[in-house]
Amino acid sequence: MSDLEHAKQELSAELGSPKVEALVEAMFLAATADGDFAPEESMQFSATIGALTDRKLDPDSVYRLVGLLSQKLKSEGRQARLSAIAQRLPEGKPRETAVILAAAITMSDGEVKAAENDFVADLAEALGIAQGRAVELVQKVQKSR
Repeated sequence: MSDLEHAKQELSAELGSPKVEALVEAMFLAATADGDFAPEESMQFSATIGALTDRKLDPDSVYRLVGLLSQKLKSEGRQARLSAIAQRLPEGKPRETAVILAAAITMSDGEVKAAENDFVADLAEALGIAQGRAVELVQKVQKSR
């Protein structure tokens, strides 16, 4: 099973759990890492969430979730949200899955900006994933595209 297939399995298996919410938030933070969440990015994010959850999360639910995550990001800041993600994800595969999903989102438009790349590195650090391992995970995502 590929890492992206595993990520899909993780997201669709426990929809609504703190672990899945943390994975979705990691993807949201990756999508907004450059300070912009353009309509195209929003549509791509929603489509990716829908595909990864086997459409168990409908567009209206994704829209509400984006609103909630936007409010939390604005009021608490990115570093606090990274810490919140780390608190909700058990060590090991779930944390690696968060890095894989974040990297996949940053690559979805075909261009990875410096801020997006920096975010993936910050996420890996917040999750306690060694830099070398984080690079391996990102390279796996790049090769699968």
